Amino acid sequence: VSAVGSIITDPSGQVLLLIRGKDPGQGKFGLPGGFIDAGETVEEALAREVLEEVQLNVISQRYLVSFPNEYIFHGFVLPVTDMFFVAEVETFDGMKTQPGEIDAWHFCRPGKKELARMAFESNRRALEVYLKTVSH
Repeated sequence: VSAVGSIITDPSGQVLLLIRGKDPGQGKFGLPGGFIDAGETVEEALAREVLEEVQLNVISQRYLVSFPNEYIFHGFVLPVTDMFFVAEVETFDGMKTQPGEIDAWHFCRPGKKELARMAFESNRRALEVYLKTVSH
C-alpha cells in the first residue's frame, strides 16, 4: 500500500499542518495527503488528496523523500510506503477543511513542539528532512 504527503508553504515560508479529525492520530498534526487509489499516479493522488482535504489546487510538486509507515485501520496494521513531496498551490483563497476528516489547519515553522505532535512518525521525519533543506 502506498500513500502521499505534501509539504505546502504559504508565501512567508510557513508550513501547512492539518489537525486530524479522526483516528489514527485524531487531534494531532498531519500533512495533506492520503492513499493512492488503483489506476492513479502518485502525482494525481497528491493533487486529489490536497483538493479533497483543504480545497487547494496543486500546481507543482517536487519529490522529497519516502518513509515506511504503519496505518491502523479497523484493528488491522497496514504497512504503507509514504512518499512526500514539496507542493505549490495556486492560491490559499477558498481554503476549507474536509468535514469529518480534518478539524482545522495551522501554519507554522515547525519546531520541536509541532514535530512531537505529528500523528505519524513518517510525517515527522519528512518534515525534518524538509526543514534541513530550507535551513541552509
